[in-house]
Amino acid sequence: MISRRSIRIKVLQAIYGQFLLNEENVEKAYEIYDKSIQDVIEINVIYLNYLFQTFKYIEEYSVQQSQMYLLTDEEKKVNTSLVDAQLYVYLKENVAFHKLIKKFKLDQYIQSEYIKKMFTELIGTHEYKEFVLARNSQTEYNLCNSFFKKILFKNEDLIDYLESYYANIEEDADLVHFTLKRSIKAIIDKTALEISFGIQETKELKEFAYNLIKVTLEQQLEYMKLIKPKLKGWEAERIPILDMTIIKMAISEMLHFPTIPLKVSVNEYIDLTKLFCSVKSKDFVNGIMDRIMRELQTEGKILKTGRGLD
Repeated sequence: MISRRSIRIKVLQAIYGQFLLNEENVEKAYEIYDKSIQDVIEINVIYLNYLFQTFKYIEEYSVQQSQMYLLTDEEKKVNTSLVDAQLYVYLKENVAFHKLIKKFKLDQYIQSEYIKKMFTELIGTHEYKEFVLARNSQTEYNLCNSFFKKILFKNEDLIDYLESYYANIEEDADLVHFTLKRSIKAIIDKTALEISFGIQETKELKEFAYNLIKVTLEQQLEYMKLIKPKLKGWEAERIPILDMTIIKMAISEMLHFPTIPLKVSVNEYIDLTKLFCSVKSKDFVNGIMDRIMRELQTEGKILKTGRGLD
């Protein structure tokens, strides 16, 4: 499933953008969050479409080759090994997949030169040769996974091209990779493709994300009253905005999300400092968070409900 960590990262981006502008516009932060989630879904569909279009090119290639009298063994394999792979057939016939492409006009991002290059690289992979020798769900999954891992994600020109439309494509890489793997597995296992995009899960986690945005932005001045005494000689204005954003989000979860275990929140935000902050910032943020947590616990202000939530 899509993790709360992925959602926290999206919330962090939305709140950080507001703090950079010295604003506290909750509705605008919601819009930024929604757009970033939508981007992940669209990138996932674009990448799947590149896989589909590469297989489609193979089908067109096989038709051309079938009109030739002399074929090499390799050309014969191309003709017969991929055009009726269940993943290609599924995508070809899946109404929801093509509706998403049409709805968000995602065909515009398909570039023919990339398709031809991917086709050549795909039939040269070890996974392709294994699939030709033994066609089954596992070899097909390995082949499709290899397409993304060894070919598409290595295509710097394509990534640079898409980055001009999706600015956070690098930051979203892990989440996109996860949803792609699940999409492939869903198709091969004959599961509804829509489920694999994470659309339903992001809807379910939207309330958590919105609440975290709202509380953090609306309570951030109160949080500064907690933070400033812990700075030990540092001026608040000198602390990087990103560091402050992470600290404020952590305080929000400590105080206003009673069903999320305290240790989970602390560990998640420590991990965010490792991902986005410098080594010095990471240690600084961790120290501030720890002192605030201890103070709030001593004052009995951290109230968690349910088993194992202390």
